[in-house]
Amino acid sequence: MEKGVEGRRAAECGGKQFWHEHHARRGHGGNSRERRGKRRISEDAPRFQVNSEVNTAAARELHGQGHDEAPRRFERLELPQPRIGLRHKKHSGAMPEGGDGGLEIVYGRHPVTELLRSGKPVQRLHVLAGAQGIPKDIFTMARERAIPVVHTDRARLDYLTHHANHQGVAAEAGGGTFASLEQVLQRPLELQQTPFFLVLDGVQDPGNFGAILRSAEAAGVQGVFIPGDNSCGLTGTVSKASAGADQHIPVVRVAKLSGVLRQFREQGFVLAGTEVEGSCLYTEIDYCRPVVIIMGAEESGLRPSVRELCTDLVRLPMCGKVQSLNVSAAAAICLYEVVRQRNLRTI
Repeated sequence: MEKGVEGRRAAECGGKQFWHEHHARRGHGGNSRERRGKRRISEDAPRFQVNSEVNTAAARELHGQGHDEAPRRFERLELPQPRIGLRHKKHSGAMPEGGDGGLEIVYGRHPVTELLRSGKPVQRLHVLAGAQGIPKDIFTMARERAIPVVHTDRARLDYLTHHANHQGVAAEAGGGTFASLEQVLQRPLELQQTPFFLVLDGVQDPGNFGAILRSAEAAGVQGVFIPGDNSCGLTGTVSKASAGADQHIPVVRVAKLSGVLRQFREQGFVLAGTEVEGSCLYTEIDYCRPVVIIMGAEESGLRPSVRELCTDLVRLPMCGKVQSLNVSAAAAICLYEVVRQRNLRTI
């Protein structure tokens, strides 16, 4: 009688040990600390000296198996991992010149040619340096539309196209649409306002560009001019930084700023370029006349060809130890000086 009771208790003990070990493998029964505690309890508890056949039989009885069946094996189920594609046409935001998401990379000589012919927005062309056989129409249409052409190496093109057969040419398509020069020049007449334009000579950071467009739209600027080279395009990042102001202010991309500035100067415009060593303060200019505010690049400022066309070089008073402001902050100050003077004249 005592042996029978002892055997049953041993079977129960063996079954519980099997249960704890099974749940530890399957990850059930609470957190990992609780599972480790359960294993320690089952291992440290007093055990009866029974043979392995008794424990195996108890385990089979616990799981409803017959004595002739092999014990179940509990293995972890391996789920298939999702495949990640290697060839995407949408950028994730990491572009060398400050490009961003929303731009589609079109590559190949014929696709790029047809893209340019379609008139759709193109922010930049990438051409393999020294490549032979690139259609001349690509360069001609890019020059006519003032689209920047970047001569780059094969590694860069492979990165942009995710190692596709790009044939030495790729285009950054999409983004905002640029206005024409004629449309912008007609805006002051349509609005019956004194001309008020802004020129950005090589602003490349999309955050700065967007912030400037936001200030320009709020100040009533009638049009913004940017060069075809060394300038940020109308990308998604620019639109976000401008808080949507890019949808309300026309931006013109011209092949050469010098030609447009020379035309403004001949018509009697005030061309106020900003410089750290400007000859006068920004408040000393009469902005009630037709005016163009000219801001230089983040690092290099105004180019010599643009500087020599300015009628006035103005500076901001710097009272601290830093010698200059961010280009977007400086642009906002100069633009609102125009607003201040013109509002005072109307009072």
